[in-house]
Amino acid sequence: MSIDTLTDMVRNHKIHAYTLDTNVVEHHGFRFKSLPLSAVTEYGELNFLLTDVVCKEIQRHYLEPTRQRIQQAISVLKKHSGQTNELTAPVGLLGNIDFGKILPLHCSEFFSRASDILTATDHVDIDQVLTNYFEIKPPFAEGNKKTEFPDAIALSTLENWAKEESKTVLVVTADKGWVEFCKESSCLYSFEGIAKHADTSNKKVLELALSILQSLRVDDYEHLMQFKTLLKDHEELREPKVSVKVKTIEAQSGRELSAATAVTRH
Repeated sequence: MSIDTLTDMVRNHKIHAYTLDTNVVEHHGFRFKSLPLSAVTEYGELNFLLTDVVCKEIQRHYLEPTRQRIQQAISVLKKHSGQTNELTAPVGLLGNIDFGKILPLHCSEFFSRASDILTATDHVDIDQVLTNYFEIKPPFAEGNKKTEFPDAIALSTLENWAKEESKTVLVVTADKGWVEFCKESSCLYSFEGIAKHADTSNKKVLELALSILQSLRVDDYEHLMQFKTLLKDHEELREPKVSVKVKTIEAQSGRELSAATAVTRH
């Protein structure tokens, strides 16, 4: 699918929702209050969907650095616990932290922007997931296939919701398994595959997707200009750019004159 085809589908209301996978959020460092993640929301009739599996993965990956640091602290405390009993209590306290029950405020706010969070128990087709697993169909691939089960469940949830609701979903992802799954789906469209037609990298997938959605569905000139700035690498020819530093000089007459003091070629 080309960018032009996508824009026509969005403009003609043939794309009804969009979603993200975990790696897109993680790539942008979980910075939910900074562009482009700060602009992820519903746009008019275009819903922003999440699956419960992706929410849990975002939560787990967000907390992983903290979990690792606490494990390191426990190891250090255990190493010295034989020297004093005062370290026994902190080791027990840190070891009993249940990270599965921790929902950081940043994640909670991001999840609240979703029009709906689809649950696997309501929509997943477990028989189809198992069939794809044993037949090594997307998102499964050769190798450690078991690690792809969360992806398979999330994609099955999205696809079956779309079929039940007679909707189509734009999937913003840079994951190969997700892309291959969407190629075989009648209602899921992978934006990573579309973005390749625009000569963009995976790093710009979310920015490019949001720029299209914003320009077509939101009458917000300021936000549109922000995304055009983010996407200038894709919209401009890759020619050497010249930047001029300007220094203000005060002449004897009291008037200010501007003079170019340096020219830099990038």
